[in-house]
Amino acid sequence: MRAAIVALVLLLVLPPALAQVPDNPVCSAGNFAVTVLVPDAVPAGGKADIKVNVRNNGAVPANVNVSANVATAGWAITGPSSIAKDVNNGADSVFVFSVTPDKTAKDSASVNFAETATCGTSQLPASCPSGAPCTFVLTPSTASVGLQAPSGLRIPGLDNLAFPIEYLIAGVVLVAVAIAIPLALRKRGSPRGASALTCPEPLKPVRAGRGASFPIEIRNPKDTPTKLALEVGAVPEGWSAFLPLPEIQLAPKETRGLWLMVRSPADARSGDAAEVEIKATDPEQPNRPSTVKIRAEVMPAGATETGA
Repeated sequence: MRAAIVALVLLLVLPPALAQVPDNPVCSAGNFAVTVLVPDAVPAGGKADIKVNVRNNGAVPANVNVSANVATAGWAITGPSSIAKDVNNGADSVFVFSVTPDKTAKDSASVNFAETATCGTSQLPASCPSGAPCTFVLTPSTASVGLQAPSGLRIPGLDNLAFPIEYLIAGVVLVAVAIAIPLALRKRGSPRGASALTCPEPLKPVRAGRGASFPIEIRNPKDTPTKLALEVGAVPEGWSAFLPLPEIQLAPKETRGLWLMVRSPADARSGDAAEVEIKATDPEQPNRPSTVKIRAEVMPAGATETGA
């Protein structure tokens, strides 16, 4: 009778106790599942995060270490390249690694991961030394991260500049504009093809009844010969102004000089003056003559005379 009672007790107690015994109470490489999550393609100079998810399917916790390495030219791991975390039994843990391609990167990156798991001394299999933690090498993982094609302008041979090629083009445009503006203003101030008429000494003193000579320079800016009509403007009563030629022929780009003679009246007083305008007209551009003005002033009595 007593034996039957003991047997009944064992039948009632042992099944629950046996149910609490884990199927795999020791740490082993087969207890871990590794999944790598790869981001979209990365542009040069950008950054992407690769996520390595490690799941501990075993019955005991473990310390998991994941190391990342990339050997593709132009790519680098930014931040930690080795991360260690405690992963509880039946739980997941995510290890995040950042990769960056620089301007020299040409191909997609191949990232290699090495994972190990270390368990405590109380859950060691027979293959591990007694009294010490045991480390297992998990199945290595590999991920490929795409390189996004640049959206900007690309010029062969200039891809490796330390700045975007658009900056170089913008600089060239600015320099061209800086050169073009003065040229445009210069052309606006002196019409294309118009002759240039100048006088190095536009102001001279004269004595009453005497005259002065003014140097007049005439330039042909064109690449073809030209013939210019010369005209002396009106002068005050009693004054006279004279050019030796009514017209002048100039070779391409030629500059020639003439003398304008201005004479004051005999009864001129000190301070009297005459302003004379000289005009050169190209028959091909009659509405755009070139002009220059001179001024002759009667000097006070006793002053030194200039000209004849």
